Amino acid sequence: MGVVQFGGPKQIILFLQETMGLKVFIEGGTYQGNTAKWAAGHFQQVFTIENSDAMRKIAAENLKDTARVTMLAGDTRNHLEPLLAANDDLLFWLDAHWSGGLTFGEGSECPLLEELSTIFAQSRNQAILIDDARLFLSPPPRPHQIDQWPTLQEVVAAIPSGWDLVCHDDVLIIIPETISHSFRQFVQELVSQPKVAAPTKRRLLSRLRKVG
Repeated sequence: MGVVQFGGPKQIILFLQETMGLKVFIEGGTYQGNTAKWAAGHFQQVFTIENSDAMRKIAAENLKDTARVTMLAGDTRNHLEPLLAANDDLLFWLDAHWSGGLTFGEGSECPLLEELSTIFAQSRNQAILIDDARLFLSPPPRPHQIDQWPTLQEVVAAIPSGWDLVCHDDVLIIIPETISHSFRQFVQELVSQPKVAAPTKRRLLSRLRKVG
């Protein structure tokens, strides 16, 4: 749940989905279920994991009429390995860190390094988006406990060779190096657009084809 936008960056997600042929959306931290609901309209299958009973109840009501969404109760670290074993062509939206309020994780605030270790342990066609980049780029504000959050250096060290890391709109984006150039071109187009008129994905792709 970032400060730039609520939920995942839709244009980025759709670009990666089309470019990489991604079919399965896996979300850590369901919150109210709005991101999972949106993803269900674009992916063949959506898995969303929530460890807070209170937030899961809210999300279940919001998602009750949404097809292709499977809600999973508990810790992302317990669910990622079986999901990876059973699926491929994956986009991960990792937002399971503690955000105060009814969200889960006080006392064990950020599972990111363990999530990344599990994800990279299996070879898959995948992209990884990590919300709230600002909390890794600098120490998180109070009441967060600094020693429960990895530094940016630790996050980078958890990424194997063959992968690229981009930060855009408070999201850390990990992609295969094979699409790095086209992805960076796409992000450049995004950041070059006037804020008053956000470009559509189709218009951006059209521009990239002209310059490519």
